[in-house]
Amino acid sequence: MCPLRELCIARIEGLQVELPTRKPKKVRPQRTAHALITMNAAGAILLERRPPTGIWGGLWTFPQFDDEAAAKEAVSGWRLAVSERGSMKSLPAYHHSFTHYDLTLHPLLVHVANAQPQVAEDDRYVWYDPRQPARIGLAKPAVELIRSVTGQVPQ
Repeated sequence: MCPLRELCIARIEGLQVELPTRKPKKVRPQRTAHALITMNAAGAILLERRPPTGIWGGLWTFPQFDDEAAAKEAVSGWRLAVSERGSMKSLPAYHHSFTHYDLTLHPLLVHVANAQPQVAEDDRYVWYDPRQPARIGLAKPAVELIRSVTGQVPQ
């Protein structure tokens, strides 16, 4: 028998079954971004190298933007000609969890006719051919989204 039985407020008030209560779950911050999946006529996909620090530091992934308008602006700024296959197409959302927050990527697929983006920093971008994959470090969302778009499993 508990030596504090007579002093126990939970017992006196009949709350022993309800106490102690569970800690409320911490609400994880939610973030969203738009991932631009740019595919050229040869089936290669434009990837961007992430900065060396931060999320996916140094890995290759799709260029990310705050909204769809910014993604469209990037395609225009890179002087990529959208092919006859159509304009930007929204794909199903992709969810990824990090230790401190959850990320929802809204993939946007666009087919382009020309292969080379006109950007100042050439080593920041690469055309990645999933049928003949280069040995580069890919972020998990890039691997899974490339697989869903092309049916190819990046190495």
